Amino acid sequence: MSQQRIPGAPRTLEGDELNEAKKLLTTTFAGLPAGDGPTYQVGNVVSVTRQVVAGTKYKYVVDVSDGSVTEECTVTIWQQPWLQKNGNNVKIECKDVVKLNHTW
Repeated sequence: MSQQRIPGAPRTLEGDELNEAKKLLTTTFAGLPAGDGPTYQVGNVVSVTRQVVAGTKYKYVVDVSDGSVTEECTVTIWQQPWLQKNGNNVKIECKDVVKLNHTW
């Protein structure tokens, strides 16, 4: 019996979709304003899911470095392209502590 995809459920990305999601993560981190605290760097990407829910939500499990410490974190990027203002959000959460929550 084949597995059915449930509409709106998160889906693990592979191949070209995974590569595109990694590019999005790198571009998003590079575009964060310097005044929001440490400059974060992306390390090893463990996994990525994509979910369509009032926009597109990407959820990454990734090693993140702030220049002095590297830890495994969950990074969520939520895009709502139809909104002219505040249509993008990035949230970095490590060990249940929100390190960054930025909307633009």
